[in-house]
Amino acid sequence: MTFITSFQNGFLTDAKTAVDAAAEINDAHCRLEYVEAKAWDRIATQFDDVVHEQTHFFNTLRWGESKVENVIFRSGNRIVGGASIIILAIPLSTTGLAIVKWGPLWRKQGQQPQLPHLKSMLHLLQKEFAETRGLYLTIMPHADNEYSKHICDQLKALGFKTGATLSAPERYLVDTNQSVEDLRKSLDQKWRYNLKKAGKNSFKIEFSTSDKAFDTFIDLYEKMLDRKRFMDTSAIHTLKGLMQNGNEALRPSIVLVSHKDKVIAGGVFDLSGERATYLYGASNNQAVSLKAGYAMHWWLAAHLCSLPHNRVYDLGGNDRDSGLHQFKKGFVGKTGSICLTPPAYHYAGNLRARLLGHTIFQVRKLKVSLLPKIHALKTRLMK
Repeated sequence: MTFITSFQNGFLTDAKTAVDAAAEINDAHCRLEYVEAKAWDRIATQFDDVVHEQTHFFNTLRWGESKVENVIFRSGNRIVGGASIIILAIPLSTTGLAIVKWGPLWRKQGQQPQLPHLKSMLHLLQKEFAETRGLYLTIMPHADNEYSKHICDQLKALGFKTGATLSAPERYLVDTNQSVEDLRKSLDQKWRYNLKKAGKNSFKIEFSTSDKAFDTFIDLYEKMLDRKRFMDTSAIHTLKGLMQNGNEALRPSIVLVSHKDKVIAGGVFDLSGERATYLYGASNNQAVSLKAGYAMHWWLAAHLCSLPHNRVYDLGGNDRDSGLHQFKKGFVGKTGSICLTPPAYHYAGNLRARLLGHTIFQVRKLKVSLLPKIHALKTRLMK
C-alpha cells in the first residue's frame, strides 16, 4: 500500500515510549515484553509454528526496519510465545495499523500447547497495540486444521471483527509425518502415474545455498514470468536478502532439478519449523513435458518424511488455477488435507482507528480485485 508511510515523531512514538518505560504488560497467564530483533529471531526458531512472516529478518526486508516490532510473552520466567508485528502509520493522523501475519507463535518445541497462554497472548496484543497505542490491530491466523479454530474462536471472544478472506483461501497440506511408502500409497492415482513417468527421466535433484544457485533460480523464474506473462505479487524481491540470513535455521533452501546437465526446474522452501513451506517455483517448457515438477516435489517430500521435527509440507494455494488445484490435490492424497485460510480479524480501541483502518482495508480489497483485471488487459494489448 504505497499511501502508507512509517511512523514519524509524535503520538504513536510517544505511546511506545511510555510502554517501554513500563517494560511489561501483565495478564492472568502471561506478560508482554518488547525484544530486540536478533534476540527475537533466535527465539522464534524455538517454536514449531515459526514461519518467515513471523521473523524480524523477513519483515524488515519486506517492509523496512522502522516498521517492524517484536514482542515476547512470558509465563513466570519461561518464554511461551511471541510475535513480529508490522506497524504502518496513517499519514496526517494519530493512528496506524498493527498487523500480525500468521502469528503469534505459541507452540514451543517439545511442549504441549497451552490454550490459556494463547488467549492471554491475544488479549495482551489487543491491550497493548489497540487500547494503549490506539492502533487498528489486525491478526491473520495461519491455515491449520488442528489449531486455526482455537485462534479464531479466541479472537471472536475478545471482540475482534471478521475481515476479508483470500480470493483463493485453499491451502494444500501434505502429511509428511509418515513413512515414504505410506505417503506414496496415499497419492492420487493420476499423480502416481505421472510420478512414475517422471522417474524414467534421469534427473539430478539437489539442495544448494550458493550464490550461483540463487542466480540460476532467479534467471529461470524471470524467464518463466516473461513466457507465461504472470502477474507477480510475491515477495520474491526479498529472496536474495533471505539467503544471506546469518541465522541458518531461518535461511530458505533452494532445490534445483537438472536434466542432461541443464537446470530445468527449481523451488525455494522454508524449512524452519514443523511446517515446510513451498515459497517459489520456476520451470521451463522442457520441465513440463518431462514431469520435473512431480519429481522435485516428491523428492522434497521424501526428504521431509525423514526429518523427525517435520509434520507437514505446505504447498501453498492455487491462485484460482484449476490445473494447479488438480496437481496439489493429487499430491495431498488420502492422508493430507486441503485447509481453508481463516479471514483476517480486526480490532480498534477507538472510533478514529476503526474508521481509518476499515477504510484502508476496503481500499486494499478493491485494489487486489482490480490488479488481475488490469494485468489481463495489459497482456492482451501486448499481443
